[in-house]
Amino acid sequence: MLKGQVAVVTGGGRGIGRTIAQELAAQDAAVAVIGRTDASLQETVNSIRASGGTALHQACDVTDAAALRAALDAVGGELGPLTLLVNNAGIGSGGPLWEMDPDEWWRVMEVNLRGPLLATHAVLPGMLARGEGRIINVASYAGNSVGPGSSAYSTSKTALLRLTEGTAADVADAGLSAFAISPGFVWTDMGREYDQILRAQDPDYQGMDDDWVFPPEAAACLCSRLATGEADRLSGRMIHVRDDLDHMLQCADDIIANERYLLRLQH
Repeated sequence: MLKGQVAVVTGGGRGIGRTIAQELAAQDAAVAVIGRTDASLQETVNSIRASGGTALHQACDVTDAAALRAALDAVGGELGPLTLLVNNAGIGSGGPLWEMDPDEWWRVMEVNLRGPLLATHAVLPGMLARGEGRIINVASYAGNSVGPGSSAYSTSKTALLRLTEGTAADVADAGLSAFAISPGFVWTDMGREYDQILRAQDPDYQGMDDDWVFPPEAAACLCSRLATGEADRLSGRMIHVRDDLDHMLQCADDIIANERYLLRLQH
């Protein structure tokens, strides 16, 4: 389904990012994973190669502009021109705003917003020159809502939704697209950490509602479908893994006309 595509997945050494990389490779894309931990990235690569896929990794901090650009250039040099960027790398840091170190709070913005910005900025010139490419930002429903102790994470994801829409608007005439996806609540290390924060802060919290919990494969399958181009008319929007993409495509005219699945203030 994705044969001939070259995909980069940031934060691809574990959790959702690893599962996305594995799914893209299973659909015949050549995949590069980028992140900070060399050993975990290599594990992802090994799992893909063991299944007959093509993969490599580059270890770097996505907030380091020079290092990230060098990593992306190296991927392009080995695998070919990039056609898909999945900005998945992210962190969460919770607690009441007044108890958090401002630098720790801002670090969440650096990773969750600056990282996608830098990666997108680096790959777009090549995509624009070729008239082909898609950006998928792994956002969160937290970008549309906020709970106790999540001001940093929610702010970063709200900004990422706006970055997605802005990117889509900038590249629309060139035939490129950009999406945000919400993977739901996934039992990754970050998910477990947030669950513990909620338990500590809210005595009435009884655990995450099953309606919001999804396996990482749900996000991976959604990324794989978006990578095919079938949903390009919905560029700029956030799509949740529980959304019926087929129904959304059938209703695309209405969605576009009424600015649905976009970050908007309610009046």
